[in-house]
Amino acid sequence: MHWLLLFTFISCSSSRSMTDVNSVNIDSVINSSIEIETKKIDNELGLNSKVKAITNKKVPIAINLYSSLYHSLAFVSLVKQIEKENISIEAISSQGFGSLLAALYAKEKSASYVEWKLFNLLKQLKEKKIYSQHWYELLKDFISNEFKTMKVEQLKVRLLIPEYLNNNLVIHENKRVADVLNRALSIQKENNFYHQPTFYQSHFDKHSIENAFMISFLPEKVTFKNLSGYDWGVVTRYLGFVLNNTESINILKTSSTEALDELTSISDINSMYFGSIKEYVQSMKTQITKWQEENTESFNN
Repeated sequence: MHWLLLFTFISCSSSRSMTDVNSVNIDSVINSSIEIETKKIDNELGLNSKVKAITNKKVPIAINLYSSLYHSLAFVSLVKQIEKENISIEAISSQGFGSLLAALYAKEKSASYVEWKLFNLLKQLKEKKIYSQHWYELLKDFISNEFKTMKVEQLKVRLLIPEYLNNNLVIHENKRVADVLNRALSIQKENNFYHQPTFYQSHFDKHSIENAFMISFLPEKVTFKNLSGYDWGVVTRYLGFVLNNTESINILKTSSTEALDELTSISDINSMYFGSIKEYVQSMKTQITKWQEENTESFNN
């Protein structure tokens, strides 16, 4: 059972406003906005403290993006900054809409490639209501054309997309990318990760990928423009998990009031989060340097 700080709201035909803050059960109340407590980026960066010796010029890391609908597009700017710092992303994971971004990056290991592929897709998605039948059909066609029969194991970067099978969390590595993505996007299905969000660090450890940075992109006041009903409940329950675990998942914030389900350009999203991203990447560099020094000393001893 997840709990959130939710705003009660006054509803009208086209807008929603926020009043008093209440602590409520997310399963029993329908609301439209969430407030994130302002908090400085966690110095621990959501990292597993165990670190293997890093000897390569490019330091290998893993990124676990906890999806936040269209605000997840800020991932493009984050990866660009990481690439500039000569840091190598060897594994990437996400859920929901974020899984598409993760898969595009895993295919070519290039932020520019992700941005290029999303350019026309986002123009088409802008006319579709998120999670509608037409939205799913458009994404399904894009995924089919982009990945064809490619399997997860054929990608340039290890891709970890979680789902539940018989109540067990699994990550497929020998399935077709298109099949994995279509299931990850279908949040209405009960085996979707959104219904039982959790941590899955053991799956990174299994592949000796211990340096996983867990992040999410969210505005200080989260709002939705079109999301409602069952989909609203699933998404807010998932966000409840993220907000209740900020000691592990770092939330990169923006003061923008852009709704999570309102699509805007990648450049606009990147501008919203640029300051938070720049600060976070510098913190990553500091932590990585510390790892290198510690492991160099351990190796020398």
